Amino acid sequence: MLQHIENIIADTSKKASDRDALTGKVRKLKCASLMLRSALFIDLLDSATKFSVISQKAEMNILLMIDTLVDTILHYQMLLMKLKKDPAFVFELPTLKLVLS
Repeated sequence: MLQHIENIIADTSKKASDRDALTGKVRKLKCASLMLRSALFIDLLDSATKFSVISQKAEMNILLMIDTLVDTILHYQMLLMKLKKDPAFVFELPTLKLVLS
């Protein structure tokens, strides 16, 4: 994503004000805390995404929706239990771990 934005910035056919604005945004995106928070949200929302996809289908299957919702709740309960036991577990979440590597 950053590479794409940097390519747009390098494109001289774009307005200078747009390129300047994007340059500022790139700086913010490169900020470590933003990257880490984004990775954490990706990991936390992964389970909810599965439920969301199922619930947005044109032909709703209520049983599948309930199963997916139960799975989502169980996933969050397990995650909460692990984090309460060991707060450092947050660094084992897949996307966050990838960003930190």
